[in-house]
Amino acid sequence: MKIILLSLFLTLTYLSPAQSFDAEIINYNTRISYNGKNVQEITEYEIQINNASGTEFAEIEIFYSLKNPIKDLSASIYDLSGHKIRTLKNKEITTTTAWSGVEFHSDGRLKMFDLIHTSYPYIIKYSYSQTFNDYISIANWYPHWNPKVKTQKAELVVEIPQDTRIRVFQQKIDSTQASYIDKTTICKWTINDYVSHEREPYAPLIQETAPQVIIMPEEFHYGIEGNATTWKDFGNWKCELINNLDLLTPSEQLKVHELTDTIKNPIDKIRALYHYLQDNTRYILVSLDKGGLIPYPASYVCEKKYGDCKALSNYMKALLKEINIESYYTSVYAGTKPVKINPDFPSHQTNHIILCVPLKKDTIWLECTSKITPFNYLGSFTQNRLALVNKTDSSQLVRTPKQSLTEALVTSTTHIKLHDKDGTYLTTALAKGQAFENYKYFETQYSEKEKQEFMEENNITDYEISQLHRDSAFLTLKLNGKVNALCEKLGTKTLLKPFKPINTKLITPEENKSDIFVSYPINQCDTIVYEFDKEISNTKGLSKIKLVSEFGVYTKSFEIKGNLLYTYRTYQLKQGRYPLESYPEFYQFNKDITSYDNQQAIILY
Repeated sequence: MKIILLSLFLTLTYLSPAQSFDAEIINYNTRISYNGKNVQEITEYEIQINNASGTEFAEIEIFYSLKNPIKDLSASIYDLSGHKIRTLKNKEITTTTAWSGVEFHSDGRLKMFDLIHTSYPYIIKYSYSQTFNDYISIANWYPHWNPKVKTQKAELVVEIPQDTRIRVFQQKIDSTQASYIDKTTICKWTINDYVSHEREPYAPLIQETAPQVIIMPEEFHYGIEGNATTWKDFGNWKCELINNLDLLTPSEQLKVHELTDTIKNPIDKIRALYHYLQDNTRYILVSLDKGGLIPYPASYVCEKKYGDCKALSNYMKALLKEINIESYYTSVYAGTKPVKINPDFPSHQTNHIILCVPLKKDTIWLECTSKITPFNYLGSFTQNRLALVNKTDSSQLVRTPKQSLTEALVTSTTHIKLHDKDGTYLTTALAKGQAFENYKYFETQYSEKEKQEFMEENNITDYEISQLHRDSAFLTLKLNGKVNALCEKLGTKTLLKPFKPINTKLITPEENKSDIFVSYPINQCDTIVYEFDKEISNTKGLSKIKLVSEFGVYTKSFEIKGNLLYTYRTYQLKQGRYPLESYPEFYQFNKDITSYDNQQAIILY
């Protein structure tokens, strides 16, 4: 057996002896046996419930698919001396569809049961096994839960034939043992006294920072035989997986030509078909058969008019193929805070599919699951990250377009009329970037009841959102609302509090344990006009400021015009990744912003 060890990070998080937990994992054992044809896995948990708050960890949910059923499930409750209190009965186990109410079709299932006792502390033990005939990795092991739970010991043991070529990625695990018995290699990873820390603002997702072991065979089986020696090999498997799934129904072929035959410009042809996709299909998460990695055929979407990201992207690919425009099924990790792809470890590291359409002078990117996303727009959900463009014999990782500060700009003017302590305001804004996406989602996806509740919670009386056309990457907003307790009379003076100040909530450098990850840019340019009932002679407490850092820029200034006080503010935060050593400077930059933006003013008449 040849083992290629690609990454090893030795830092662990150890616990203070004084720290207490609602629950503790005494043992978490995973045993995996791979014979070249399937993966057999046995999982065992031993958990100590320390108090009533820890009872949530005695409410067990085990996810599985119908293709990989749970076997040999057993569970019991013990006292601390090891005396068995009771054994779980079959009638106490509930089986239900996973993600009920979210998915339209799913073979995902949950087995649920409670192991609850009234005397604390007590211990629960449960175990089960599964066999996977379709697999990409042999092991993908995360021996951590959450900050409320201490892991006293977790162990992964993997048995593999010695002639199996594998690659191993391990992170924050400092003990690895290997032994050889009867032409079998036995590898063991152990972690002791570990707890994941609370998620920190601007920290990477826990998948990037927690202990992990991934074992990839160079050859695997998922639907068909696959190879993960290189990204090109892995992409070839993806291409073969969707081969012959891009066939349209005859009626759909006619529709494609009806929409595009009179259009000369290729970009306009693509746009027309993208609009057709948005107007005539809907996104529904479908997870069946192979666990959700093989899309339904384009003909299925033609007939059903719905699909998940795989099915809709594959369908859009088929629409373009009908008019001889080549496009590529592209794998990406989506989310406003994505997990960083490891380019040196070809494997399944993504959770979403989009479409890449290369042209002579440009590349078009299509998000095929959204009815409201502008044409050729990758917002905070998929921008600026590595994606695997799957192309037979030439698949490669590419970086999706990065959203610039200009493309994320939000400019606003707010006029506030003050009446004693309270007042009313009118805001007009032009929004791009994340703000554009949030407002667009609010306008199109919130129910009328949800909109009304949001308005009442935020003292908004009415609003208007408009977009120049469906492919505009910006919108305009008009907002009327009320302000409460914004000012206070101090004799002949007035104490003025800031309107919607920036409050960056960060933990101190002493508490922070993570690198910095700003996943999308922030760029605000605001003008706030306070209107008083008297002419202003001067102010106290306000200062002109300009802060410049490698992380961004903050400026604030003001001027008086009769009974109007104008404040001008810019706030820019650049997207990027920064090392842990930079956190004190990042913390101070944001702390200064909060301090200056929350300045109160004394208004003199």
